[in-house]
Amino acid sequence: MTSPAFPPQPWYLGGDLLISAWLLESEALPPAHTLPAGWKPVALGGRAVVGTVFAHYSPGGVLAYEEFLVAVLVHRGGRLRVWIPQIWVTSPNSMAGGRELWGIPKHLADLRRALTSPATIRSSMHAPDGAAQVTLEARLGAAVLPGQWTLPLPTAQHLDGVDTLATNSITSRIRALRATWTFADERPLSFLNGRRALLSLALVPAAITFGRDVRRARTHSVKGSAS
Repeated sequence: MTSPAFPPQPWYLGGDLLISAWLLESEALPPAHTLPAGWKPVALGGRAVVGTVFAHYSPGGVLAYEEFLVAVLVHRGGRLRVWIPQIWVTSPNSMAGGRELWGIPKHLADLRRALTSPATIRSSMHAPDGAAQVTLEARLGAAVLPGQWTLPLPTAQHLDGVDTLATNSITSRIRALRATWTFADERPLSFLNGRRALLSLALVPAAITFGRDVRRARTHSVKGSAS
């Protein structure tokens, strides 16, 4: 079967990102993931720094689609990057490109987004039987900082025997976010069920540049939990 076509890198995307940060025990993370060689999760008091993100990429960028992901802050020596072990999208083109270009293990899913008021967003991801796997009730607040900010988002991934390091960035206004997350008590997101987020922010509107500088190396990976 021919893989869906996808845009060449870098990708320029526009939309909004609703983000929450969590501190989780390393052993609570899913055990079947791989880390790129030499990279380890950052530990704060013995806990991993984890982010959950609902992203809405609107028309005008190279692709338009919905996305939900789980990210872990990792380090190698003094260098920091983001590792994305779990991610779902509504676009076959995004799925194919994410895997081929940057080693990001994207899967297709039923993701839904609704504006219930100008400042209130409801985002959700559903299993094939229609059951909600994760739901976010989000209310946008005031700006946390004045003006726009450019935030680095370098990634470190391992997929199909290849380690991939990519340079990416987000330019956006940073707003407060009141976020209420609900996770199903079944896998793949049960490790977040019943947890309380440390911090929530909205990047609205956001301009994302992904894959500006990419390095690949065929190597081994570290298996197991994020420990």
